[in-house]
Amino acid sequence: TKIVVKDPSKRRYDDLPAAKLAASKPVRKPSAAALKRNEELEKQAETCGKWTVEQDDIYFVAELFSSDGIMLMRTEKYTSLSGIKNGIETIRKNIEAGNVNVVADSRGRSRFKVFSSGNRLLAIGDSYENSELCEQAIESAKRFCETAVLIRK
Repeated sequence: TKIVVKDPSKRRYDDLPAAKLAASKPVRKPSAAALKRNEELEKQAETCGKWTVEQDDIYFVAELFSSDGIMLMRTEKYTSLSGIKNGIETIRKNIEAGNVNVVADSRGRSRFKVFSSGNRLLAIGDSYENSELCEQAIESAKRFCETAVLIRK
């Protein structure tokens, strides 16, 4: 018998579990009732911020926006809507617990990263001129995580 060992570097995109999941489930568009609910939530978000959830062919990603429309952070990718809802709750708990690191990029700009208690990356903040502005953004993210509404795009 011949034993074949697959080279992981030559793995095809179709072999990924998320790609198989996406192939088995068509992308669903929000219903008319869901769109109406989104409009109501958009009005509410004018005072408390919002999580916008977008879906491509495979993954769901959420972004936290302040009440004045500034993007504060973006989540990692999730394969289901329930997964991203749980992820947002986990982000909220970990940002409150202070599991946040500020890092500087090669251009000297700062951004924050939210980690789980197991040191898994959950979300990344936008890029800021300096660490002081980044710290202010972390405080804003803490406030908006508490009250932000979830809107599916």
